[in-house]
Amino acid sequence: MNKKQNTVFISLIAIGVVIFAGYEGFGWKKYFNDFEEKVATAWETIEGKQDTRTTEEVTAEAWQVIEEYLGYAKAHDLEGVRKLSYKLSPTCENVSKIEECYALMDSVHAIISLFTKDNFNHALWNTKKITLFTDYKDGTRVALYFIRDNDHVLKINGMKFCFSNESTSDECSSLR
Repeated sequence: MNKKQNTVFISLIAIGVVIFAGYEGFGWKKYFNDFEEKVATAWETIEGKQDTRTTEEVTAEAWQVIEEYLGYAKAHDLEGVRKLSYKLSPTCENVSKIEECYALMDSVHAIISLFTKDNFNHALWNTKKITLFTDYKDGTRVALYFIRDNDHVLKINGMKFCFSNESTSDECSSLR
């Protein structure tokens, strides 16, 4: 093969590997997520939409959603849970799995009820998202994620446990 053919062949292999492994396989996902957050924050500043509330105000708003959500989950009020969830579990979307959905609600209620608002002493936010997260305890940090829908209603977007230590960054301490 000549030099031009080698260059084309190597390029095709590289493109194939990227397509096959995806950008996550090369650790680019974090880079793109960080870049997206920085661009969103810069754009909000340009548009004058920077959220200037305090950590206490943001935490109070998010925790109010959690408390209402826990009430609905405990009562097995699917419509209430749906109202406060950014995306409902596929189990709860399936009418034939309603008992499994109730068990899921019970599990979520049991886990989140172990925490108080004061446990989530860190918050990151912009006009679209809020992340509340705890300090590390025995190498574990917990995060609650919220997102505003198109009507600007704050909804629960998920919960994550991160296992690490304070010297490394993790997904729990970022806007997801």
